[in-house]
Amino acid sequence: MNSSHYSSRILLLLLGANLLFSACKKGAGIDADSSSTKCIPTLLPNQFRSIFLSDPIPNSTEEQALAVFHFSQSMKTYSNTPCKALPNECSTQLRVQNVSGKKMRLAYSISYSQGNNNWQSDGFVELLPDSSSQVGQITSNCGWITAEGLRVVKRSLSLD
Repeated sequence: MNSSHYSSRILLLLLGANLLFSACKKGAGIDADSSSTKCIPTLLPNQFRSIFLSDPIPNSTEEQALAVFHFSQSMKTYSNTPCKALPNECSTQLRVQNVSGKKMRLAYSISYSQGNNNWQSDGFVELLPDSSSQVGQITSNCGWITAEGLRVVKRSLSLD
């Protein structure tokens, strides 16, 4: 074989190896451009809080717990990444539980106020006795729900 034939084979082998190496790098999640910065947020431990809503039941003079508002909050932060300037990603979920023993229709307002951080969410649930409803996400605000600024207010209530 002549030297140009060997050169062609070596060139083909090098091109094939380069393609294979490039495909492996992409499959492993490594950027071919090493100068690009990946900002993968850190997931902080979830925060939980429950607030009892009490009210006098008809024909009663004492307040009784009627519903429990169960909050859970998840937060992702970029504080330990090269992208510290990116905002945190937050989500607060709500589940309302009927503990009255009666069918309930409840309109409510939730407010949060801690310093300059404020938000409000209004809602309505209709619950059978001893049941609960997953309301879903009520805010993407990053105020800690474990702080004292979280309140639930009954706007209207009907018990059957």
